[in-house]
Amino acid sequence: MYLFISNYLNYTIIIGSSIVKIPQIIQIIKSRSISGISTFGIYIATISCIIYSYYNWIFQIPYLLWIDNCFVGIQNIIILILCILLSEKDTKKINKHLYIVNTFYIVSLSILIILLYNNMISLTILKYLSLTPIIFIILSMIPQILKCFYEGNTGELSFISFLLLCGGAWSRFLTVLISNSKGNKILLLTTITSALLNTILLYQIIYYQYILGRTNIRYKLNGEYSTRRNNKKSE
Repeated sequence: MYLFISNYLNYTIIIGSSIVKIPQIIQIIKSRSISGISTFGIYIATISCIIYSYYNWIFQIPYLLWIDNCFVGIQNIIILILCILLSEKDTKKINKHLYIVNTFYIVSLSILIILLYNNMISLTILKYLSLTPIIFIILSMIPQILKCFYEGNTGELSFISFLLLCGGAWSRFLTVLISNSKGNKILLLTTITSALLNTILLYQIIYYQYILGRTNIRYKLNGEYSTRRNNKKSE
């Protein structure tokens, strides 16, 4: 019974992960804006997906427990490219700092992929790197959470994408919890960290876009109504 539930959740997560960030990509393209999105966070998340997936592949962890990271990583790369293109386009004057940072993102990711593809990183180093996804998850999501908090809005962050991410993260936590993989300790810590931080971001989106957003609209409408009423009285 547990095996059936685990396999069902695994396949559901894999299917969901292949489209989980499509709504976010569509929203960025439609609005032609990256407002509220942390480019640094996307960059770190992409590195995390690459290292995490490579580690599990090399050490032959069952693919059902990590292949979803590959799909999320590919979508993160697309979002990162959009962030780089739109950040440069939105800048009215040449920003050398922005140019250097964007170049660093592209070059460093390319070097990492080349090193891993050519097996130029030893297994000993790779074992240490296996712990970095946990750190990278924290580094990628904390800046995004803080950005939303300090700006008081979530900008172009997609509710659908983060709803799917949150559901997928908690489902992945359950599948790892009941699996017998040797990599369970690392996987368990990684998935619970991801699930908790995604839950915080989902709450921020709900609060800023729907709860606070509707309250502001209500106040605005009430203000307009009062203004019109006062104008009619003065007439």
